[in-house]
Amino acid sequence: MGKMTTGLVHIYCGNGKGKTTTGMGLCARAAGYGYKVLIYQS
Repeated sequence: MGKMTTGLVHIYCGNGKGKTTTGMGLCARAAGYGYKVLIYQS
């Protein structure tokens, strides 16, 4: 795995279900690959 030079921001918004589940799943996958993960929910 090479060094990551650019960060990514994913924003999930809107009505309906699945936003939290999608975000948490993506974070779990990234953390599994050794990336740093920050979860912020307001």
